[in-house]
Amino acid sequence: KNLEAKTLDNKKILLMMNAGLMAELPSLDDSGADGVGLYRTELQFLISNKVPKRAEQAEIYCKVLDSAGASPVFFRTLDIGSDKILPTITPEIEPNPTLGWRAIRLTLERSGVFKMQVQALIRGAKGRNLNIVIPLVTEPNEFLLAKNIILDEINREKKRNRIVPDLIQIGAMLEVPSLAFAPNSFFKSVDFLMVGGNDLKQFFFAADRENEKVRKRYDILRYDILSTSFLSFLKLIIKKSERYKLPLSYCGEDAGRPIE
Repeated sequence: KNLEAKTLDNKKILLMMNAGLMAELPSLDDSGADGVGLYRTELQFLISNKVPKRAEQAEIYCKVLDSAGASPVFFRTLDIGSDKILPTITPEIEPNPTLGWRAIRLTLERSGVFKMQVQALIRGAKGRNLNIVIPLVTEPNEFLLAKNIILDEINREKKRNRIVPDLIQIGAMLEVPSLAFAPNSFFKSVDFLMVGGNDLKQFFFAADRENEKVRKRYDILRYDILSTSFLSFLKLIIKKSERYKLPLSYCGEDAGRPIE
């Protein structure tokens, strides 16, 4: 765990950990991880019967960055809906919630909650670098709307004479195949891409990951990710990232399976 992760042809890969609660952060130093590749901010909301106040959120985000030290942290904005329901938000009655009103679709509609979280992230950073990931982006306009809200909040904080991050990176989670075919302008507008493997495979194979009968069917392909069709699709995403010099990461259960 303390050795560098290198491929046989000597390419270094940064291997990071997922986290979502403060209790997971003490293990960062001992894990050998290069940082927190995904901090799932919604978990703090899900364990409470009310939306955490702005100051409470800012304190948590500050402690996360304190724990990480010089290592990077990537904060995913609220990824709620589908199987993750906040007690303070009445869920939509949907025949297929996985394909429904969730993640960035929901938080753009509930813009007050989204803006409060962005303010908390900015204040919690206390001038340190800040990486924000927008979940389940399906088309460029969703990302641009979210990005503009973040930039607007930074300008507001400046006008209030508050400290803002020296560097802020705003990226998108690529969890829907259509985003890989977005126009060039989208790839020029993002600072990094993060492949969300769990959802991406679900949509790519039209296979509900909660349905064991379907999951077993695709276990034949070594948990999907090693199928030639999916690898070809990942190669397309990699080429797009290289073309636009975008940092690219892969997030999902596959990273915890040695063969994959």
